[in-house]
Amino acid sequence: KISRSVQIVVKMIVIRLNRQLQKPHSFGTLSDVHTPNIVPVDLNSILHSNALILSSWFRLLNDYDKANKYNLIAENLVIGIQEVMWRADKGCWCDWDLINNKHRESFYMSNIVPLWTGSHKIPNDSVAYSVLKYLRDQNVINSNFSVNYNGMPASMYKSSEQWDFPNGWPPLQAFLIQGLYNTQHKLARQVAADLAKAWINSNHKSFSNGGIMYEKYNVTVVGGSGGGGEYAPQTGFGWTNGVALELLNQWDDFVADSSSGPPPKNSSTRRRRESYAKELNKKISL
Repeated sequence: KISRSVQIVVKMIVIRLNRQLQKPHSFGTLSDVHTPNIVPVDLNSILHSNALILSSWFRLLNDYDKANKYNLIAENLVIGIQEVMWRADKGCWCDWDLINNKHRESFYMSNIVPLWTGSHKIPNDSVAYSVLKYLRDQNVINSNFSVNYNGMPASMYKSSEQWDFPNGWPPLQAFLIQGLYNTQHKLARQVAADLAKAWINSNHKSFSNGGIMYEKYNVTVVGGSGGGGEYAPQTGFGWTNGVALELLNQWDDFVADSSSGPPPKNSSTRRRRESYAKELNKKISL
């Protein structure tokens, strides 16, 4: 069953992460990276989502042959993701190691990307509960499901590389926050709201203090820059601005769905949010 499904799941070269080290559960060095031998959760989930988008576009163009072609690709991918990568015992999806013929079980934020792309056929309540339990069991959120950090770390390894703890990357925040929110599960939306607030607060701190949006953040320090790896921390920054604006655009929904009611129109939270969005838009346009 595994070997048949692995053929369905597409292998492509992706960003260098500790996930691609040949020796499981070891830090290794860049020379130990063996990306072609790892079937990644995140890449295949994004391919599934893209195939669905292409199918819908071709359908709008009345090109039903291509619409059906990409719909079939999407269906095969989601079957492969479910059969090869889903771990019901853990409540997440795991990369598949072709050399060692087993899952890579360490915690990485990529393990929840199918929640964001919808690359699964698990009922919303069930998958929301499973993922929340997984995050709690990995100690990335607290036992009462409250937020443990100022954003979600890429991993829990302290390797001094930029793709590991304590670095939090903006796209990974969006994957988790929006993925949890889209399940429509009450507790998942509460956690999504808390994560969104923590991340935006850290963004706002760095922007207020120095007019800087970092490429990545240190999730243990509010407004702290990420670090490690082979180059100096970058500022700017495209995906940080994009994720911040996405969360700010959805922020009212987060607050309203995770509390007893919507915030007052003159609340300090709303004023700060609107002011920050205005400043950020001005910064981007420069």
